[in-house]
Amino acid sequence: MRFIGFILTMSISLFLAVPQVLAQPTVSDVMVTDVTPRAFSVVWTADEPSTGQLEVFSDPNGLSPVSVTKVNRSQSNPPAQELGVLKIDVTGLSANTTYYLRTVTTAKGGGGATLYPASPPLLSVSTQTRVTRTVMVGPNESPFTNDQLAVDVFQEDGVTPADGALVLLNVAGAGHPVSAFVGEGAASPRAILDMNNLFDAAAHSSLDLFGGEGGAVTV
Repeated sequence: MRFIGFILTMSISLFLAVPQVLAQPTVSDVMVTDVTPRAFSVVWTADEPSTGQLEVFSDPNGLSPVSVTKVNRSQSNPPAQELGVLKIDVTGLSANTTYYLRTVTTAKGGGGATLYPASPPLLSVSTQTRVTRTVMVGPNESPFTNDQLAVDVFQEDGVTPADGALVLLNVAGAGHPVSAFVGEGAASPRAILDMNNLFDAAAHSSLDLFGGEGGAVTV
């Protein structure tokens, strides 16, 4: 009897050790981009092919969800998901208002979701105050509009389009960068960045680009 009991005990131990828990994806580079009075985007990366969701709240503890419109740009761009490059657009917002954010990332191979931040306080973003299309030139107002920036992005071989890559443009004086996927709004390998979504970091109104400002493009 003692021998049989030993065998049963070992069998149970081995059975409990068989199931494998799939690791959660590691999330990094979480950034808010394209912040306007009525919209913003959130971009981030995962260390494996993943899908992403975004939760939006009116409080830093994530207790009061906000009803907004969310468009999952990565979902309509399969190469981006395979690279673990994720982007969600949020619209239907109020101007000059602070919102709180949490990303939810799930590996395409299965397993649990990664929440970022894992616990409060959540990430925050404040929408811009107003869109302006005039600037004072001496005593007079002058209308302005910013251009779009086209960027061609290739893989390391310099020939293969970098499908799924996300391009970010930071400009001196802007509160947030603007972003676009390769192949979004133009044929791959081109990405089109709308510089009208750049807003002055201090005034929280449209940033008038005269030319000659410092900037950086990141892929």
